[in-house]
Amino acid sequence: MPEVVVLGGRTLYEVVYTESGVLDGGIRFTDSDLAKRWESFIKDLFVAGEDVISYTDRRVVELPAPLAGE
Repeated sequence: MPEVVVLGGRTLYEVVYTESGVLDGGIRFTDSDLAKRWESFIKDLFVAGEDVISYTDRRVVELPAPLAGE
């Protein structure tokens, strides 16, 4: 899924990275219908999502510590 930022329901930015993962800028979209659809999609994800603390308590706390250098 692309990394996107919606501003005011009117402007959408897709965040772009290089192959090595370094921020390379963004692509601006000014189609307000597109921005509103993404904004709605993001809101739905937040509603369906789980709080990071409860997820960590449930799924991460019991994992072994990572090995140094890995």
